[in-house]
Amino acid sequence: MKEKILSYLLPALLLFSSVAVFFKETSGSKSVAQLAGKDKVGLIKIYGIISVEPPRGASFVGLRGSDKWVQQLKFMRKERVKAVVLRINSPGGTIGACQEVVEEIEKIKKDGIPVVASLGDVAASGGYYIASACDKIFLNPGTLTGSIGVMMGSSDWSELMDKIGIKPEVIKSGKYKDMGAYYRELSEEERKMIQSMIDGTFEQFLSIVSKGRKIPDEKLRPLAQGQVFTGEQAIKYGFADKIGNMNSAIQEASSMAGIVGEPRVIESPDIFERFFSAVYDMPETLSDALRKIW
Repeated sequence: MKEKILSYLLPALLLFSSVAVFFKETSGSKSVAQLAGKDKVGLIKIYGIISVEPPRGASFVGLRGSDKWVQQLKFMRKERVKAVVLRINSPGGTIGACQEVVEEIEKIKKDGIPVVASLGDVAASGGYYIASACDKIFLNPGTLTGSIGVMMGSSDWSELMDKIGIKPEVIKSGKYKDMGAYYRELSEEERKMIQSMIDGTFEQFLSIVSKGRKIPDEKLRPLAQGQVFTGEQAIKYGFADKIGNMNSAIQEASSMAGIVGEPRVIESPDIFERFFSAVYDMPETLSDALRKIW
């Protein structure tokens, strides 16, 4: 009986949500069209792990991943917004994906459009990497940020496999092809190679933060050992500018752009994506159930 009720309830919820989003977006898109060339601030939300591949299998509607955020930044340039606010709530991600987003931020800044970051619960590692490329950073006193650094890890299960009688057989084209594999220990040569990769990407991270935050290298390095900071500490060390929530960041972006009065805040124009993004952010059990219907 419960399953039968659920089979009616979930489609009804889906239909109701879809209609609500449609009317909201339809009215919103009309306002955006009417305000073409007017004072607009673009809002982009970067939530979760930052990578090219979206987490939790959400890629079927293109909800997550650096590709989507790059597209949204490009859309804001096309819309000729006066300023952009990046709302970041992320523990980090891959260096390549973060660099793709930063590249698009730099294009916006070259167009003379101010970009302000608003940090939520956490904006660490890759989340801070992106934030540091913005003109200003707002955050909460309790926001966790920083974690400037790069890491790579692997596990050596060879001793356990010996004890239980498992002997892997590997055929490879080169001696480094299985570097970091779980069934053997890293060689000293391999450790040096990986350390060199880590050091190289770490220098890229430092360069972005030093340039964006105008912090000299000699002052930055002691604070870039992977530690996290609270919002108040981040301001003390020069990693952020002001205490304030997302609305404060929007007002600051408006002021930097010379907007007088209340700005028009616009987000992604894609109704389909906005709806499924709402589904994605529902409690996991409900969102999983909705996805199974499709």
